[in-house]
Amino acid sequence: MLNSLRVPEPNLGHSPWGPIQRSSNLEAQHGVTAVYTASHGGIKVDAETNLLIPDYMRVPSGWYEEDCDWCLPVVALHHSSKTTIKFSRKIRAMAYSSFLRMYTRRFTMFFNVKGLDLKRNDVEPGAFI
Repeated sequence: MLNSLRVPEPNLGHSPWGPIQRSSNLEAQHGVTAVYTASHGGIKVDAETNLLIPDYMRVPSGWYEEDCDWCLPVVALHHSSKTTIKFSRKIRAMAYSSFLRMYTRRFTMFFNVKGLDLKRNDVEPGAFI
């Protein structure tokens, strides 16, 4: 009886990490959506917007997982002259820090900086925000 009273949950689709349980538009007009599953999540960037991300930072599927990859579209799209996407300073600060620590080589390519010595903390990610 109780099962017949339940409202069916909407089908939000599927992600590489399983069925999407919840999503939120980070930049709805540009197709940038945060997705959450039972155990993981990430950012989905639509195909057109994903092409604005440099090849060496782009995940071809547009699915950027939440632990490491999420910083790639945030940094790239925030700096793109072809879009008006602007993320909050707090999100950018976290993204730049992750980008520098997780993808140092790509960071140096993107910002055209050379000779980084992370052990000496030569670069403060906030300087690029």
